[in-house]
Amino acid sequence: HSSPSLLASSLAQSLGRRIWGHFERLPQAPQSTYFPHQYQLCSTRFGTPSPILLSRMLDGGNSELIEIQAEIQTVKAALRSEGSFLGLTGEKLQRYFLQLCEKENLYLRFQNLQTAAPHRTNGSKVPHFTTMSTVSPAKAAPPGDVPNFNREDLGAVVEHICKYEGVAVESAKGLRALSALAYREAEKVGKDPRAIPQLQRLLALHLQESAVRLRSMQALTNLASDSKLAMSTLSTPEVLSNVFTVFVMPPPAGEKPNGPGSEAQLRAGEVVARLVAAEFGTGPEATEPAEKPKGTLGPLSSVFLTAALGERSWKEAIPKLLAQLVENEVTESKVIAKHFVAAAPIEKFGAANLATEAGAGWLDLAKILALSETIVPGVPAALVEVNAIAVTTRLMSENRDELMIQLTGLEAMSLMVGARFVGLVAFAEAGGIGAIEIAMENHPDHCLMQTKGIRALASGIQWPLDVQSKANYNPAKSLELTKTALQRHMESEELSQAALDSILKYIQKAKLTTEAAAGNGASLIEAVLAKHPNSVQVSSLARQVRDALTV
Repeated sequence: HSSPSLLASSLAQSLGRRIWGHFERLPQAPQSTYFPHQYQLCSTRFGTPSPILLSRMLDGGNSELIEIQAEIQTVKAALRSEGSFLGLTGEKLQRYFLQLCEKENLYLRFQNLQTAAPHRTNGSKVPHFTTMSTVSPAKAAPPGDVPNFNREDLGAVVEHICKYEGVAVESAKGLRALSALAYREAEKVGKDPRAIPQLQRLLALHLQESAVRLRSMQALTNLASDSKLAMSTLSTPEVLSNVFTVFVMPPPAGEKPNGPGSEAQLRAGEVVARLVAAEFGTGPEATEPAEKPKGTLGPLSSVFLTAALGERSWKEAIPKLLAQLVENEVTESKVIAKHFVAAAPIEKFGAANLATEAGAGWLDLAKILALSETIVPGVPAALVEVNAIAVTTRLMSENRDELMIQLTGLEAMSLMVGARFVGLVAFAEAGGIGAIEIAMENHPDHCLMQTKGIRALASGIQWPLDVQSKANYNPAKSLELTKTALQRHMESEELSQAALDSILKYIQKAKLTTEAAAGNGASLIEAVLAKHPNSVQVSSLARQVRDALTV
C-alpha cells in the first residue's frame, strides 16, 4: 500500500483492471424541528468483473482476501482509537474503511462465499452463511468442431454447457436451450442437480458477455414460474446476488437500444418480480401464495438481506425494483416495510464479520428506503409503522463496539423520523436517545460520531414535554456529553460549531446555565474561541455562549 489514493491504485494492481471510485452525497432528508439532520454518505462504486478479475480471484484470491480482511481490522482499530492509517485520519479514514469493505464484498461474492443454508437461531428465521469451495477456472473445450446437441433433451443441454463452459458463444446457446426447457418444464429443470449451479457458473465466467447475461436471466425468469423453486432455490443470496449483478450492470458502450445488455437488466427485474409474486400469489398471473419452507426468510426478505450484504449499487437499485413491484400490483408499501424489518440481522448468524456487515448494510438500506417517497410512495412512513426504528436501536445495542453500525444507525433513525411527528414518537418509544448516548459514550474519540450525536441530542430541546418524557430525554446529560466531546475534539471546527450551538440551546431553552458553566465551562469556551480565531461562525457562537454564561 503505497499511497492513500489507495484503493483505486491497489485494486488496479491486484485485480488486473481499472476500478474506479467516487464519493457521492445522497439528497438531504427533509429538515425537521423534531430531529434536524445533516446527512452524508460516502461510497465507492465498483464496476463488474472482467475475466481477468475473475481469474485473479480464483487463482490466489484467498490470499488476497486474507490481506484485505487483515487491513480492515487494522483500519477498524485505528478508527476506534482515533488513530491514523497510511496518513489518513477521521472522516477520510472512515471513507477508506468503507472502500475496503466494498473490496472485500467483491471478493466474497465472486468466490461464492455468500451461500445460504437456512436454519433457526433462537426461534428467528435468519440465514446462516457458509463458505463454499472456490469456483475453478473454466475447463478447456474438447478438441475439434463443436457438435450439435439435442436442445429438447435436458441431459444433453446440461452436458453441453458443462463441456463448453469456457466458450461464451456455446454457453449462450446452451443457456437459451435451457431457458426454453425451463419454460415448458421448470420443475424438471430445477430438480437437475447441475442445471442451476452451472447456470450461475457460466454467468460468473462470462459476465462481460451480454448474451450470456440475457440467456441466464431468461432461464431464471422461466424457472421462477415454479412456485416451489421460487420459494427455495431461487431465493438464496447466491442466486439473488447474480440477479442483482445483472440488474445494475449497464449495457456495453455502443449497444443499440433494446440490445441484449438492456434486455438482461429488464429480465433481472422480472426474476425478482416473479419470486415475490410467488410468495404473495399476486401480480399479472395471480396464483395462491406459495408455502414458505420452514426456517427461511422468503423471497422479498431475502432480496433485502442480499442487497444488505452486497455492493452499494445493489442497495441503490432496491427502490427501482420495489417501484416495479408496486406498479405491477405484486405487493404494497406496508408489506414491503414488514419484510424489510424481517430481514434485519438482529440475531447472531454465521461468521461475525458477516453479521456486522449485514447489520451495517441493512441500516444503509434503511436510509435509502427512508428517502424513497418519490419512487415508492408510502414506504418511508410504513417503516415507522412497522417499528423499523426499534429494530435500528436493537441493532445498535447488539453491536455497541461497531462504529459503522453506530454511525449508520444514527443516520437511519434521523431519516426515518424525518418531519413526521409519529416518527418522533416512535423514536422516543424505541429508546433512540439512549442509543445515541451509548454510541457517544462508547466511541468518545471518534469525532464524526460525536458531532452527529451532539446535533441529535440537541434536537430534543425542541420536543414536546410528553415526548421528552417518553424518550427519557435528559438535557443535562446531553449537555455534559456535548461538553466532553468539545473538550476532546476542540480542533474540529465542525464539531466546535455544533457543540457551541447546542450549548447555547441548553442555556436558553433548558435553563442550564449553571450546568454549562460547571467545571471548566467558561474556560472551555475561551479555549475554543482561541482555537478558531478565523472562523466567523465559531467565534460568533462562542461569544454568545460566553455572554449567556455571564448573565
